[in-house]
Amino acid sequence: MSVPRYSSRIFVVDAEDRIYRLAGTRFSAMLKRPDAVPLRRFAWQRIRCAEAIVDARDRFVAAGARWRPVHKLERLICDAALEKTACPRL
Repeated sequence: MSVPRYSSRIFVVDAEDRIYRLAGTRFSAMLKRPDAVPLRRFAWQRIRCAEAIVDARDRFVAAGARWRPVHKLERLICDAALEKTACPRL
């Protein structure tokens, strides 16, 4: 019996609904020491974050707190998570 392989993807969404992929290691470092690992591009801006878990069959489950993306933005995040479209990396 094979074990499914999962990969987590983290995305930052700016005020214009552009998405950027954020490395998991950088995200973890930001949580531990926000001042040491800033995202200068987004200084003084409100941004949103989405996390997707991608399995070997190209399906994912997104979990979040209160923010839920609109359908169009959710589709963009899905496509980026499944590497169907490119997005800038931070």
